Amino acid sequence: AKSRAMVPVADPQWHATAKRGTEQISLTLTPPTNFGEISDGSLIHFFTADGQVDSNQKQQVKVFPDGKILMQLPTAETTPGHPVSLPGVVRLPRGKLPFQIELDPAY
Repeated sequence: AKSRAMVPVADPQWHATAKRGTEQISLTLTPPTNFGEISDGSLIHFFTADGQVDSNQKQQVKVFPDGKILMQLPTAETTPGHPVSLPGVVRLPRGKLPFQIELDPAY
């Protein structure tokens, strides 16, 4: 049961938008109102599914009082040409086990 709880799944209650720049990608997440408070943004991390994000560089995360999350993700040099979306998984702190959500917002 613990292992199944950690498997990332898509959740239509989460809203995600992505904007691609030359050196970074801005990912904004709006959790559902019943998700609860996120106390530590430093524990939030995006894992790229197609290599667009450079996982060796630090990800900047800001959690706003209304619960929205803004992530500034460094782009990788090996980014696929002309991506139309940002597939991946976001890991967030939640209780004893992290919460992981699969997403793929369009640019």
